[in-house]
Amino acid sequence: MEEKNDKLIDVLLEEIPSIIGGLLTIGAGVWCVFDDVKDFGKIPDEKHPWPHHYQWGIIMIILGGITIVITIVRILRRLGKI
Repeated sequence: MEEKNDKLIDVLLEEIPSIIGGLLTIGAGVWCVFDDVKDFGKIPDEKHPWPHHYQWGIIMIILGGITIVITIVRILRRLGKI
């Protein structure tokens, strides 16, 4: 049991930068969406050129989520769960 816990801790310590990076990307994306909430759904025009902050925010949220999912899969593979 202790050997499994040591392996889990080692794997998590090696993958923690990816987890933190994914969470920070999601947080920055949420911030971009809320920062530009007044323009949500608007089509770009002369006053607000492409892209709006909320569009970048949505992209960041998606990419952060993908990063976390990939990291979880890598952790599970290294632990032999999948």
